[in-house]
Amino acid sequence: MKEFFKDWRVHLLCGLFTLAAELIGKFTLNLGPVSCTFYPMLYTVVFGVVLGAMKVIPQETMKTSSSYMMTAILLFGARSAATIG
Repeated sequence: MKEFFKDWRVHLLCGLFTLAAELIGKFTLNLGPVSCTFYPMLYTVVFGVVLGAMKVIPQETMKTSSSYMMTAILLFGARSAATIG
């Protein structure tokens, strides 16, 4: 359990990003016969990229969260693929 709380910044940022993304919710953009849906998971990735580029998130925290991001992106891709058809 002590190892879990070692990376408390990562868990706090994930919680805050998730809360903000869920408050924004799903957004659908209709372009004639085609529609594009933006899910909250995409917002969290964008939040992380923007804050990382602005150097708000420390480099150590970004290294720790990179292993979590691979899993998150995989789940996002699977969800997107499942809802296409």
